[in-house]
Amino acid sequence: MQRRRLLAAVHEALARTPIGFLGAALAIGLLAGCDTLETPATNAMTATLRLAVVPGSPVDRAELVPDIGYLRVTLNGAVALFALAFIDADQNGPIQVYYGPGREVLRLQRGQLLGFVGAPVSWRSVSLSANPPVSNGDVAFTRHRDVAPGERYDLIDTVAIRDGASKEGQLQGLDATALRWYDAVTSDLPPAKIALDASGTAVYGEQCLDGENCLTWQLWPPASRAAP
Repeated sequence: MQRRRLLAAVHEALARTPIGFLGAALAIGLLAGCDTLETPATNAMTATLRLAVVPGSPVDRAELVPDIGYLRVTLNGAVALFALAFIDADQNGPIQVYYGPGREVLRLQRGQLLGFVGAPVSWRSVSLSANPPVSNGDVAFTRHRDVAPGERYDLIDTVAIRDGASKEGQLQGLDATALRWYDAVTSDLPPAKIALDASGTAVYGEQCLDGENCLTWQLWPPASRAAP
């Protein structure tokens, strides 16, 4: 019942966001469990329009639904708002599950990307051997991921967390130098970045899905989140 109420609120949240990924109506249909949307035509539309909003668009001025968590997500520079649908419990910490207006699903855990479906490259399933707080610094763990297209299963990365330099990137409304930055380094992908605020909350991150497709996410709207 609680999840049903959350999804109803997400329906409203996505309906208020600018139509630019695919359209809130299509997203709402998916969230309601409408399997008739899964057709070659709608899948082709999703591939074409999933990130049609350009930088500087009204996304950053969208009307927000109270009590709904948001992410400002970019992929290769295009931008959209995702709404927090629910939080899953996990031994490595809570997993935030966000829905985008173009049927995308994004999962985060302590700033680590645990899945992103709906991009040219999707991380369909991600598991971590551990996920210590990045503020511990100089830690390493193993990541397993399934990637599409190509149906590549159980790709294994060794992820090393290190202190990183601040970076503006797609960061909006915050002073990059006031946050604490970490790099998540692997051998096969560009370093990912995670920025923490004063409370130790991951408020911004960057992750390349492969050598060409890179996304960023930021808790939205921005607030005063200076690190100590």
